[in-house]
Amino acid sequence: MRNLAEIVQSTGQLSPLDFEKRMGDFGNALNRYDDYDGGENTVFALFDKMIHRETNGARKRNSSLTLTAKLNGRKATKMLIA
Repeated sequence: MRNLAEIVQSTGQLSPLDFEKRMGDFGNALNRYDDYDGGENTVFALFDKMIHRETNGARKRNSSLTLTAKLNGRKATKMLIA
């Protein structure tokens, strides 16, 4: 998260290779998180919450989250729209 914040707030330029190197750990963490939860939109929900916190909810934006679960052999899908 710190690397992401530094890159986003930086006024300098990064080559694509430098960007990839600096964001490698962050990307790996997101992949591990996504693999752990078994969901399809978890990273999206995480970023949406981060944006909401940073803007104190002041900016209006549209977003959605689709949750799919399997319980007792039945699949259920719910879509949340904000």
